[in-house]
Amino acid sequence: MAYIRPNELIVSAHNTVAHVINISDEPVIHFPKLKNTIHGESYYIAISDHKYILSDVQNHCLRVINGITGEELFTYGKKGNGPEELEEPRGVCVDKLGNILVADRGNNRIHLLSPDAKFICHLLTEKDGLIGPQKITFDPDDNLVVSEQGLGTIKFFTYDVIIA
Repeated sequence: MAYIRPNELIVSAHNTVAHVINISDEPVIHFPKLKNTIHGESYYIAISDHKYILSDVQNHCLRVINGITGEELFTYGKKGNGPEELEEPRGVCVDKLGNILVADRGNNRIHLLSPDAKFICHLLTEKDGLIGPQKITFDPDDNLVVSEQGLGTIKFFTYDVIIA
């Protein structure tokens, strides 16, 4: 669940749909079942410039959805451990320039993508001490905050905005 505008939230359902809900009324936008989606874990969601960025755990990819129409604009990744592959992607967030960061839990790394979901680099990996990144966000000082699965660990990393 994520805050969008006053009185609106985006909510992901357990199996394949997401809704933008007006807190005082009915759904504003309904995303029908997204292509190639099967029952699995809920999406992790970030919002940037009228786009909803969803990490699809079950299909090992990231989906970028038009926040007005609900249309899927692009996807990133597939199952694997190569440079542009993901293994159980989890948390997702966006930096000040609209670059997308996604926690690749199964491969112990954070991917940095351009605003149109093109691979830039692996921002953090096991070599940086990352183990099972689960959720990611930025703190008020623009440090990247990463929680790790199962360890109860929260790590802070200095983040310099990268211009794609």
